[in-house]
Amino acid sequence: NSNNITSIDISNNTNLTTLYCYINQITTLDVSNNTNLTDLRCSYNSLTILNISNGNNVNMILFANGNNNLLCIEVDDVSWSTSNWTVAGTNIDTWMSFSTDCSTAFGCTDNCAMNYNSLAIIDDSSCTYPSSTITVTAANNYIWNGVTYTNSGIYEVSSSPGNIGDYYQGGVIFYLDGNGGGFVSDIADLCNAYWGCPWVPVNTNYNNGEQNTIEIMAQCGDPTIAARLCDNSYNQGYSDWYLPAKGQLDDMYNNKTAIDNESLLNGGSVFLTGNSDFYLSSSDYSPNQISNSVHFKKFANGSDGYGGKSGLKNIRAIRSISTIPASITGCDSTAILNLTITNPTVPTVNNTSSLLSTSACDSLTWNSNTYYTSGTYSDTTTYSTGCINIDILVLTINSSVSNLTNATFCDSYSWNGTVYTTSGSYNQTFT
Repeated sequence: NSNNITSIDISNNTNLTTLYCYINQITTLDVSNNTNLTDLRCSYNSLTILNISNGNNVNMILFANGNNNLLCIEVDDVSWSTSNWTVAGTNIDTWMSFSTDCSTAFGCTDNCAMNYNSLAIIDDSSCTYPSSTITVTAANNYIWNGVTYTNSGIYEVSSSPGNIGDYYQGGVIFYLDGNGGGFVSDIADLCNAYWGCPWVPVNTNYNNGEQNTIEIMAQCGDPTIAARLCDNSYNQGYSDWYLPAKGQLDDMYNNKTAIDNESLLNGGSVFLTGNSDFYLSSSDYSPNQISNSVHFKKFANGSDGYGGKSGLKNIRAIRSISTIPASITGCDSTAILNLTITNPTVPTVNNTSSLLSTSACDSLTWNSNTYYTSGTYSDTTTYSTGCINIDILVLTINSSVSNLTNATFCDSYSWNGTVYTTSGSYNQTFT
């Protein structure tokens, strides 16, 4: 024990009953010829191979823990070894398994993989999975598995889309329904936009942004509204984006961190969380009634709000994901589309603007800038989608004036409605 031994051969020591060789650097140990061995303690070595199938395992004391690279121990009987040599008894470690033939123990253990090995008990990360790939060239767009694609690229559809926070079909998954469906969030905001058409009754709900978007566009022909901005988006090559309903916006906020992290990994951006972090939903505050209020959500803290349909808000589109059936064996299936679009459709870019006419005394701070003179000012924001929002300020600055009065009187003095009885300097401000 406690030496720097790197190898030991005891194959000829057939009468050996006890071997203590722990805390060394032994990499391979074979005691299969030592049929009289009943006590083996080889913990804390560098073992990668350990063969103890000597026909006498039922009488053997074994301690082999602390060998970080030892995954398989060759034994007489797997069931007996599993029951008697345990992690709890410090005989082995959690990553170790027993086999009667460690040479066949490693391989792919997933029966859904093409190279599944029924003899393997230790997965070696070699599994490969079936997928079907088609290559298509189209002029403007191509419909595949019910989805219209408008940009060249490689697209994938699976029977198992992944988990919350995974990138799938142009966005980040934030909801799964357990039946192969769900929703993904776009990886970046669209332009700021307003809901549109105040006082027009629209039949919306809290859970179906796709239908809400259709209803809003049917009642409001304004080309710059949020619903139409989402509908016109071709982000990541998908053409079926829509404005999320209130419930869907809630789910997005609940998974905001996961969406942010995966969006950044795929070239997108995070949700805003400052003073202008209100995201618009497609849900009318009073569905199918004459109303001027809609639901929105503050993404800094998740608080809900509602406001007028003409107020500009942040827009993050979503889309419904599609899946394909699993294989006849119940395993996951994957289909891949290698698409070339020769004449891609140019997305509609809707610019937005706002106008503020106001006056102030001496100065005014607007959009983080302070102005001291009258004039017309503009603040332009260009979004990743190519659209531009221009805020315009028409400002009148009124300068304050001051007057100085010197007075000497006996006993008291009345000035601007106030009586003063002691000498001093006094100020009065009038707005």
